[in-house]
Amino acid sequence: MSQWTESDVLDFLFTQKFIELMPLCEMFNGRSLITLYRMCKTQSGQTFTFLDDDLKSTYKTKLPFGIYVRFVSAVEQTLATQTPRPVKKPSIKNVPPAPHEEASPQIVYDYAPLISSEPFDL
Repeated sequence: MSQWTESDVLDFLFTQKFIELMPLCEMFNGRSLITLYRMCKTQSGQTFTFLDDDLKSTYKTKLPFGIYVRFVSAVEQTLATQTPRPVKKPSIKNVPPAPHEEASPQIVYDYAPLISSEPFDL
């Protein structure tokens, strides 16, 4: 959910039938939605009142309390069921170095950098 785009958030709200919340979350990405969810969890009454007042003043509609409760529940369930991406930890292994090969006297090794007076093609 934290990687969701604005479109993903609106799709989630539409699919879960949280149509009333869509105008308020129009510019939300996944992280913004999680922040709103945390506000709902820690300051439930204040957040509900804020969202309801915002809907009333801006969109002349109200937020049904049932929608608010279902929203909190749906986000909580989505966060709980998402499998975190495994973090690939670098492994440090004790690997012996490759065997050293002697330079062949028959092969000419040229380590000088090639220098050109021509300008670079960009």
